[in-house]
Amino acid sequence: MLAAFHSYLSAIGDGNWAEACTLLSTPVKTQLKQLLAHAKGISGHGCAVALAALLGRTPASLRQKQEPSSVVGVRILGDHAFVLYRSPQFPHATLSMARESGRWTAGVLAAAGAP
Repeated sequence: MLAAFHSYLSAIGDGNWAEACTLLSTPVKTQLKQLLAHAKGISGHGCAVALAALLGRTPASLRQKQEPSSVVGVRILGDHAFVLYRSPQFPHATLSMARESGRWTAGVLAAAGAP
């Protein structure tokens, strides 16, 4: 599960939208596609286009600061998990994870910056 966690945040940091999408949970991909369907001025479709539109203008240096400097804890409840971690950008962050078809996928990131 932690391998999928690290791979997802690394793909986001690198701007590898296609790879990040392979690591996202189905509900998140569905929400991204729905958001893109209502967006104006964005050509293309699918998860990678949506991530590029949402995150592509964020400097890579800032996206990479979301990658964990330390994992504080992991909580697994059946097919759902939460990874609590610290990063250079977020002293307190949580990424939800879901097991789909036997493999872990990334869900929603919740983070708090420095006070």
